[in-house]
Amino acid sequence: MDDGVGMIAPKRRAGQGLLWLAAMILLAGCNNVALNATRSDPQMGTTPAAEQAAYGRFTDLPIPEGATMDTERSLILGTGDNWLGRVALNTEGNVGEVFDFYRREMPRFGWTEITVVRSGMSVLTYENGSRVATVQIGESTLGGSELDLTVSPRGMAVQQIQ
Repeated sequence: MDDGVGMIAPKRRAGQGLLWLAAMILLAGCNNVALNATRSDPQMGTTPAAEQAAYGRFTDLPIPEGATMDTERSLILGTGDNWLGRVALNTEGNVGEVFDFYRREMPRFGWTEITVVRSGMSVLTYENGSRVATVQIGESTLGGSELDLTVSPRGMAVQQIQ
């Protein structure tokens, strides 16, 4: 006795497969999330803490204008000014411009410079209360810069974020 289920199931699976494929294509397009800043600096742009509400959980760090977040390389735990983890960004500015931007803007957000290394892979380290931030800036293969903003509690051992 054929109830027709055998004939409908393959069509249903094919339809579900197409739906799955469409969803994957849409998610692949969400790999980089644009972060739009209000420009107040003609070189790199800057957004004071009050203007960074659009960034949600990143009100305590400056973000260069036009930066996009690489969601595959980012790992953010917590909210508000108590978050920790890594924010991976891509910017249009070269390494020198982004370096100068962070060196100028981090103190405006309450961060105190600890160490700075300016090179092909520049590294800036700051502290703010019980938190430490490391900014790593390198060249992007497609032009511009890639940077990682890593924030963690001071004195707490943190496992490598992959």
